[in-house]
Amino acid sequence: VGEIPKPFSCSVCEKTFTQQCYLDTHMKVHTVERPHTDFSCEVCHKRFSTLGNVNRHMVTHTGERPYSCTVCKRTFPQQNYLDTHMKVHAGQRPYSCAVCLKCFRDKTDLEMHMVTHTGERPYSCTVCNRTFTQQSYLDTHMKAHAGQRPYSCTVCKTTFTQRDCLVKHMRRHKKPHSCAVCLKRFRDITDLERHTVTHTGERPYSCTVCKRTFPQQHYLDTHMKVHTGERPSLDTSCPVCQKRFMCSSEVKRHMVTHSGEKPYSCSTCAATFTRKSSLNAHMRRKTLCTNGPI
Repeated sequence: VGEIPKPFSCSVCEKTFTQQCYLDTHMKVHTVERPHTDFSCEVCHKRFSTLGNVNRHMVTHTGERPYSCTVCKRTFPQQNYLDTHMKVHAGQRPYSCAVCLKCFRDKTDLEMHMVTHTGERPYSCTVCNRTFTQQSYLDTHMKAHAGQRPYSCTVCKTTFTQRDCLVKHMRRHKKPHSCAVCLKRFRDITDLERHTVTHTGERPYSCTVCKRTFPQQHYLDTHMKVHTGERPSLDTSCPVCQKRFMCSSEVKRHMVTHSGEKPYSCSTCAATFTRKSSLNAHMRRKTLCTNGPI
């Protein structure tokens, strides 16, 4: 997929632009120069150097996503988000971390990633002295002190300080059944009932050969293959320690014990996890503590 040429480059941070006027406006970031009139968002009061930047920012409040990917039809609120997304289809990840060699599509993403190695938290709250790795995280945090909760649920009117928290909340209306122990949510009551046995310790499904018991039927079905000698056609052994598994997905989950990889990261505190389920549990706890209903 071709990209729009960006021949105008910043001599300080190497960011590129399609037009000279955009570069001129960007240079004010480095010189701390502002036009005579500042422009601010009337919803969250964030300030901008140009009216055009305010207009682009406003779609984060309206939910408008006018820019659409021609390949997968995914939509975005701003053109630059679409430009970055298109690199996914082109396979472009030109920016590499010097520490862990992880690659990124955008230089900004690489810079944000680097703080996970340095532990640097240069942005500090003037009210409670809490520190953050990025300015955007501090800006979001300050809304808690200011009492700003601009994102509202259209179903139950609950309000939030962050759009991401509203998006996660909206999923609850699609998954109305929640576990009383860990708060994990389910679309169907049957799924919730199957999940509950992981907390109660109940194991109602028993192997007729060796009497071993299981909390769910599909675990028993998989176990029975041990007695029948049935194996899937795919290789299901770990290439490092040769431990064997009943399915390839179990091998993939097991491999992180060797690699130490933690591919799932929290968008607000940089905590990382080996499994997506662990990240989801972390985010539920964080939402309940800091972004619950007013």
